[in-house]
Formats: sequence, structure tokens, C-alpha cells
Amino acid sequence: MVIKLYTPGHSLYTDTLMLYGLACSLLGEDKKALNNVSGIGGSYCLEVNLNNYGDIADHICDFVDDHENAIKTALSSNLTSLRDRIDVFIQTLTDVNEMTNYLQTLSIPGHSRNEGRGKHGTTIPLPLMPVAGKYLHKDLTLTSKFTPSSYNVCNNCLSLAALGLAEAAISIRARGQWSVVIIVIPFEGNVSPLYFSEFFEFKFRSSENIIKKLYANDAVNQIPVKVLTRLVFLLTDKTVLRSMSEMQAKWYALSVLLTGRANAPQVRGMVDIEISSFIRNLSLLYEKNVNITEIDRLLFFLASKGDVSALEGLFTFISNRDLRRFYQFTRETYSSIERWRKDPDPREKAQAENAAKCFSKCRNIAIELLC
Repeated sequence: MVIKLYTPGHSLYTDTLMLYGLACSLLGEDKKALNNVSGIGGSYCLEVNLNNYGDIADHICDFVDDHENAIKTALSSNLTSLRDRIDVFIQTLTDVNEMTNYLQTLSIPGHSRNEGRGKHGTTIPLPLMPVAGKYLHKDLTLTSKFTPSSYNVCNNCLSLAALGLAEAAISIRARGQWSVVIIVIPFEGNVSPLYFSEFFEFKFRSSENIIKKLYANDAVNQIPVKVLTRLVFLLTDKTVLRSMSEMQAKWYALSVLLTGRANAPQVRGMVDIEISSFIRNLSLLYEKNVNITEIDRLLFFLASKGDVSALEGLFTFISNRDLRRFYQFTRETYSSIERWRKDPDPREKAQAENAAKCFSKCRNIAIELLC
């Protein structure tokens, strides 16, 4: 029996978190539980190979029970504003009867029509819905006083989004003053369970190493969110890139910059970019045995120095194969390396020398993409 679940329609960001929260649960012990996922208009439809909604709730409960400590750590390490709610999230996700009733409401689109601004429920925190700030909803020409209206959702929507944040979002901290960039991966089209399996494996196995290197090079403070986002995908595991390129879907990256205090974050930036051609060409390079990770020292060097123009030139070239942008990358990179080679600090000189050793390998990227 195939059961269809429709994400509520709260926002692209929140629905994407909920999708990944459901997907990681359905890819537990029974790899065949998730059949297909289609995305359209900022919402998703999941096709599930289980007998009833109670079986889906059991999968969610079992997954959370097995990974409770990891979920708590992921939600509390960067975002202390969620710590007080974690126990509620866990309790909600493991309440099989209540979750079963909730999942039945997702059998048709539009669950969010019963929730939202000024309606009953729990106020959703910004890390789970960045667009849910204190917006005014009255006509400015008709009143002189305005009361902010919070966006409220049910605990089940809240908890599934939190699960997706813990299991699927890529969170990168800044050094010094508290800031964090959260990256999620929405899509439009049809995606098979293969992608989700490859993605969660990468998230578990390799992403932490990338995040640590970006933190060490202070990438959040040095380069814009848009550039940082593409850098993350450039460093992503080739198996994930291959599975993404094979899907009949358009891929996007939705990134949010939160600053202020960890227990009271504020949204200071939000970027939504299509990355389909970028992913496709990165996968093509790996098929041609061009190992992008061979230039990671160069990329981290440019990021740590805030050389945005060089990075943008490379990323744009990979996306659209415009040779002029590759020239921009090589010119800016050469200038940066030579400038830091002259720095009196021996550590800066050493970084520049290490980056220079990777520079010649960039030629293969241009050759293989243009041939």
C-alpha cells in the first residue's frame, strides 16, 4: 500500500526541514519504506510504502529513540534558543498515537491553513522558520498602533522541523561573536530514496570535517552567505553530487544567517539560489576523474582572506562554463597568493605557499569542462 503525505505549506524552508525529518525516519531499518518524493511550489509529497499511518509513526518513534542523544546535541550545540524545547520535541515525536493522528491530517495538502499568524498553537522559533519574524499585518493607512503577530504551529509540525534541522541542515559557526549559517537543500521535481540515503550518509560521515575547516578559516565572517553556500557544495561528497545530478529535479540552496545571541538569534541574511547546473558540472568533473578536493587548501585560503571575487569567478565558471570567469578566478587568485607571500608573518607565507601548490591543478577543471 502506498500512502501519500503532503508537507503543510508553512514555508519552503520549514517544509524542507519537515521533509528531511520524515525522510531520515523512513530510511531507518526498512530501506523500502520511502518510495518517491515530489516537490512543487515550496511543498512536498512523499509516497510511503507502508500499510497505515501508525506504521509511519512507529518509524519516526524508533528513529528518534535510536538517535535521541545525537538529536539533542545537534539542536543544542549551535542554537541554545532550542534547548528548552528539545524534550518537548522528543516527547512529541515518540508519541505514536498523537503522531498517527497528525500524519492523517497530512493525507491532503493544506495542513497550514489551520495554523499561522494570530492562530492557535506554539510560536515557531526563527531557526525553524526564518520568515516568521514580527511582521505587521494591518493596513498602515487605517491605524496608528500595530501589534506584531507571531506565527504559530502545532507541536507536531514544530517537532518534525526540529528533527530535519538536527539531521539534515548544515550549520556553520563563525569565530568570535556568535553567528551561524544554516543551509538546507530544497528541490522541485521527483527525487528517489537514493538521494536521501547518499545525503544522510555524507552528513553523518563527512560534513563535520568540512564544517570544522570552514570554522577554522572563519568563512562565515570573511565571505558572503551566497559564496559560502557554493563553497560547501563544491566540497560535498561526490556520491551525493552524482545522485543529485541523476534526479529529475531542480536543486536549490536555501541559506540563512543568524546573528546576535545563541539564545535569541536574529535573521541577518537569507539566500535562495538555484544550484542545478553547478551540481551537474561538479558531478561531470568527478566522472572525468577531476578531484575537486585536491584544491581545497586553495579554496580555504581564499575564503580565509575574504577573496570573494576569486571564489565567485570559479563558482560561476563551473556553473555556466564562461571562460571569462575562469580568467577572473586565476587573475584574482594569483594576485592574492603573491600578496600574502610578501607578508612578514611566516604563517601567512606558509599558507600562501600551500595554496600556490594547488593553483596549477585548477587548469584541469577548465580543460575538462570546456572539452
